[in-house]
Amino acid sequence: MTYLKRGVVAVLVALGLLSTAHGGIVQHTNSKQQPPNHAATKDNKVLARITYYRACEDHYSSQGLTSTGESLKTGVCAVDPHLIPFHSDVHIEGFGTYKALDSGSAVVSRKAAREAARTKAEHNALVVDIYCRNAHEQASMEASHPLFAYISWD
Repeated sequence: MTYLKRGVVAVLVALGLLSTAHGGIVQHTNSKQQPPNHAATKDNKVLARITYYRACEDHYSSQGLTSTGESLKTGVCAVDPHLIPFHSDVHIEGFGTYKALDSGSAVVSRKAAREAARTKAEHNALVVDIYCRNAHEQASMEASHPLFAYISWD
């Protein structure tokens, strides 16, 4: 098996696709116990539904703060901190790099992925929510970028 980045391995373990039994990495292949079809991967990257938010959408962001207590600013994204640690650099294919400083219930539940999905891989994708300064920037990002992209982080 090709070595995966530590963060991708953590996600796959959390989703039941890999185990780290006995200190090594073991792919689940037991035909009696199939793992859930989560987290489609490609070249050490994980599929994610990319969404956008502004500072007026919840208690913290309306105060200009992230879940980590830092100021909202361009280049910030919201992630599920159980899978992608806060303060990670999240690399999104076709978008750029964002700092994981925020989270939210819709990101953790992956609701946007399930609602927009056309395939099983999309249905099980993670969600990354990119901060936008205003409605114009949000509409522009939504119109000019795909709904799903592969991500990695460090």
